[in-house]
Amino acid sequence: MLGQDAIVTMRIYLQIDLGLVPPRVTGIKVYTSEHGRAADEAMADVDLEYGGDADVGISVMGVSASVRDVMVKGKIRIVLRYT
Repeated sequence: MLGQDAIVTMRIYLQIDLGLVPPRVTGIKVYTSEHGRAADEAMADVDLEYGGDADVGISVMGVSASVRDVMVKGKIRIVLRYT
């Protein structure tokens, strides 16, 4: 059991390398005032895919782990407002 004056030190090392393969845009859908948006804004849904050569590594108290061959699919919503 640790006393009240004990100091616990934990070192965490994180390394992220996204590699050389860029994400791909697989679709874009744009919404304007014709689609119910306000007249001073435009909105776009962008579908992205990333299946690259990323390498994510972590080391906690001397125990190491890494993840490779990451695949991610997702949608990003971009809203542009005129000022």
